[in-house]
Amino acid sequence: MFSTACQLASQFTRPLVVSTRSYNGRVDAAIGAYIVVNSDGWVVTAAHAFGALVKYNEDFKSIQAYNALIEEADAKQLTGKDRRKLLVTAKPDPDWITHQSYWVGKDGLTFTDITLLAGDFAIARLVGDWDRPSCYPTFKSPESLLPGTSLCKLGFPLIDVPCGFDETANSFSLSFPQNLAFFPLEGIFSRDVLSNDPVTGNVERYIETSSPGLKGQSGGPIYDRNGVVWGIQVRTQHYPLGFDTSLAVDAKTKVGAQFLNVGWGVHPHTIVEGLRTRGVAFEVG
Repeated sequence: MFSTACQLASQFTRPLVVSTRSYNGRVDAAIGAYIVVNSDGWVVTAAHAFGALVKYNEDFKSIQAYNALIEEADAKQLTGKDRRKLLVTAKPDPDWITHQSYWVGKDGLTFTDITLLAGDFAIARLVGDWDRPSCYPTFKSPESLLPGTSLCKLGFPLIDVPCGFDETANSFSLSFPQNLAFFPLEGIFSRDVLSNDPVTGNVERYIETSSPGLKGQSGGPIYDRNGVVWGIQVRTQHYPLGFDTSLAVDAKTKVGAQFLNVGWGVHPHTIVEGLRTRGVAFEVG
């Protein structure tokens, strides 16, 4: 059903790996996806993919303030009670992000002109020697969404990307599997949903699919059998079904609630309006 559409979507869907190093030395990497919109290098993805960049900028200020207090204490040669008094508020957070990096499918390639919009939607532009796809996406007109329409998600789930950090070179190192393969997942369009943004309090609109989004599909396309992009996968929602099941584990009975796991995607209205406002050329149909 989706074989031709998957071939189309795989042309304009690219991997996005976000690497972070924390103050306590922990190094992490998460993989997602983004969509190349046009030949000018404009792309769309999930806004939460840039959460590490936002946090890094915030943490940088905190780290600077902490280091300044340490330097002041050292310069004054403070010890004992006097040092503790000055540094009473200087408590480093082990989760501060000290380094972050975005690998967007090719070394030497990066994003610029990043815009984060409501509804977990982000627009950016590729900078560097990027490979042009053979085709670009057509986005769904938001006026004609029919519940029950078969849809598919595409991204890079079920892939572990080991990540290290070279202190000497001050850079990340990624280890990819030999085949960084796509993984399509089908479902149907269930309904439009409205959700209150926990930060702004604004009501945002999403499309809901009957299948969950898998880790690694965030930022990737949700498209129909013709390859038309209906949305961008951003979230998995868990609906309690109202009953529990029991399972015997080590001679003990454990009871767990059951949930329906569904996917949420950036609504086509959000995509279309966001691209128009940003002045990005795109196709809609």
